[in-house]
Amino acid sequence: MRFGVITDLHFREAVPGEASNPRREGRRVGELLERCLEEMRAVDVQLLVCLGDCVDDERQPGALDDLAALAHRLEAGGLP
Repeated sequence: MRFGVITDLHFREAVPGEASNPRREGRRVGELLERCLEEMRAVDVQLLVCLGDCVDDERQPGALDDLAALAHRLEAGGLP
């Protein structure tokens, strides 16, 4: 079985402002994730594992919206 692993996405879409860490590119994660999932499908990944740090700052207003949007993108990616 071929596993795909992603971690430390720090997805940020609904949460206002920018990340406290300037190296995080949370606003680009959606587009980068789509490319990553496409590449994983191309190499026949059979199970995707997301190891955490899904959203950039879970304490901010909009974090649950970001988590829901990220979940939708992962589901749409077609990998179990």
